[in-house]
Amino acid sequence: MDYNPPYGEVFSWAAGRLFGNDSAGCLLHLNLALVSLFGRSQRRDSKINQLNKTNNVQAFLRGAIIVFPLTLSVIPWGILAGSYALEVGLSPLESQAMSAIIFGGAVQLAVLGMLSAGAGLLSLLITAALITSRHLLYSMSMRSSISLLPLRWRLVLGFLLTDELFAITPQGPPKAFNRWQALGGGLTFYVGWNTATLLGIVAGQSIPNLDEWG
Repeated sequence: MDYNPPYGEVFSWAAGRLFGNDSAGCLLHLNLALVSLFGRSQRRDSKINQLNKTNNVQAFLRGAIIVFPLTLSVIPWGILAGSYALEVGLSPLESQAMSAIIFGGAVQLAVLGMLSAGAGLLSLLITAALITSRHLLYSMSMRSSISLLPLRWRLVLGFLLTDELFAITPQGPPKAFNRWQALGGGLTFYVGWNTATLLGIVAGQSIPNLDEWG
């Protein structure tokens, strides 16, 4: 039966042929030390990665918890936006897409009101730009923190930026900003707004003149 010597013995034999037995022993010990050091480094990196993942999840959940009360407060407005869109003449799909794409309660309700009054496209665009212009100020305030992030993070957080997300985001040195907390807060609010819109669409198809309630 063929004998396959372990890696350390092969290293020792090769070193002995080249440098003598004493050198082979020293090199073998050096080799084993390097292997042990490499293994420890891998274990340490694995622990660090696991710790980072845990911290990211905790920050995400913290953001979701912080913004949750604010999400509850806009549910009536989301229901109103969904039902009002149907009253104006949009289809259920168009009504939901409006919340999913525009994602801005004030501008959605204003645009819907103008649509019902027969306003033109230019008037709608100007109104929407004026209402959402405050987001430019938000972006300027958060620039020192956001500009350091990769492009995909800047795009996602820029889309999710609302009054509520700005309110829960620490304003200060870039180190105080946590991207995962902002993502958790932004996504929670986004899901809450679109869920409320869906409820409004369903209710609007069943209850007439829901936009007149309250």
